[in-house]
Amino acid sequence: MKNEIFGSVLFVVLAQSYEEAKELTSKNEYGNGAAVFARNGETGPDCAQSINIGMVGVHLPIPVPIAYQRV
Repeated sequence: MKNEIFGSVLFVVLAQSYEEAKELTSKNEYGNGAAVFARNGETGPDCAQSINIGMVGVHLPIPVPIAYQRV
C-alpha cells in the first residue's frame, strides 16, 4: 500500500548533464510536469520530446493552478 501525497509538491533539481536530467525525470513516479531550462537553444525542445511526461515547459515554468479562490 502506498500513501498518497495530498497537495502540491514541487522540487527543483540541477542536473549535471542532459542525460542525467532525462533519467531523473523518467524515474520520478509522481511527476506529471517538468520545466526545462537549457543553455543550448536546441536542447530544451529535444528534451521535451524525449521524456514521457504530462506537461513540459521549455524556458517557461510549469503552469500551476491557483490553490485558493479569488474573491
